[in-house]
Amino acid sequence: MNKRIIVSALLVITTSLSAANWEEYGFKILSSSQENTQGMDDRTTLELSDKDGRALTVQTSGNAADKSIPAVAQLQKTLFGLKSMQIKNIRYSLLENGIVEVQVFPASFSSDGVDFMPNIPGHLFFIYKDQLQYSFRLEVNKLFVKIKGYYTDEAELLKKMKQAIKDPQGFIVKRDPEYFIAKLEKLEEELETQKSKTHRLETEMERMRRITAALHNSGIFSGPEAIPEKLINRVVELKTKNPAWKQEQIQTQLDQEKVEWTKKQIRLILAVYFSELE
Repeated sequence: MNKRIIVSALLVITTSLSAANWEEYGFKILSSSQENTQGMDDRTTLELSDKDGRALTVQTSGNAADKSIPAVAQLQKTLFGLKSMQIKNIRYSLLENGIVEVQVFPASFSSDGVDFMPNIPGHLFFIYKDQLQYSFRLEVNKLFVKIKGYYTDEAELLKKMKQAIKDPQGFIVKRDPEYFIAKLEKLEEELETQKSKTHRLETEMERMRRITAALHNSGIFSGPEAIPEKLINRVVELKTKNPAWKQEQIQTQLDQEKVEWTKKQIRLILAVYFSELE
């Protein structure tokens, strides 16, 4: 008998403390019920009204409610503040770490002549994790279109929903990860093709430069003579690293490196590769 009295007293004290916490944020507990699940925390269901008399249902376990009550108060303000939607029923599930899940059952939902109600299969789902997010589906032409993202304002959410209803197939494709992967793979293929074309052009240009230099590297009684590749490469390298160098400075450096050269060869290389004409 004494045990029953103690248990009853504890329940009264707990309910009183819970009511005080909710009342601090303008809520009133209308009824409370508790479900005992083996191996899990007891789950409590509260039927409440907010400061404006709007009904809400809250399910919680353990002490999850303590840190989530302010979030519920703000969510009530945000969700009931949507001008395009009238809420018939709203249910909150309070989880650990201040996470709040919300099921919104609209009585009406429309904007600019677009009625969303025929496309809503049940309810809208929101979740609060430091920031409000939404994740629900619309049924359009037998397609289930997922509407997902961070809630910024009502206009942004309505815009996304209208796009989904207007072009469900396009909406799905644009937000399908596989679609973006395929796009990325195609871009990579195009890039590789472009790299290959660029390489071929660079190779062809180099060949033309060497042919041009060889054609001009001829004497009175001799035909074209290719300029040694080693000399071409070194002159190009020196000039690229030292753009201000003139022919004489390059020739001096080549002498120091004991690389054979002629003035005509150096002049031709500078003319063909760097458009320097003397």
